[in-house]
Amino acid sequence: MGAYFSLTITLGNDAMQTQEDVGEALEDVAKVLMENGPVMQADRGTVLDANGNTVGTWRFDQLQRKEELEKQ
Repeated sequence: MGAYFSLTITLGNDAMQTQEDVGEALEDVAKVLMENGPVMQADRGTVLDANGNTVGTWRFDQLQRKEELEKQ
């Protein structure tokens, strides 16, 4: 069964303007995912900039796909 992983980042604040800023935020999300081992069926979190401000969200969700398939 397929699964979804989505991530959004809003650019524009002082610490989220460059490709490097985005890369650092992505590395932080990757660390969270790796440290928590296998991701549960529905797991989500926030994306932070270097100043600790929330600039986005991420979500891993297998349940969404299962529900979509059941509706068909």
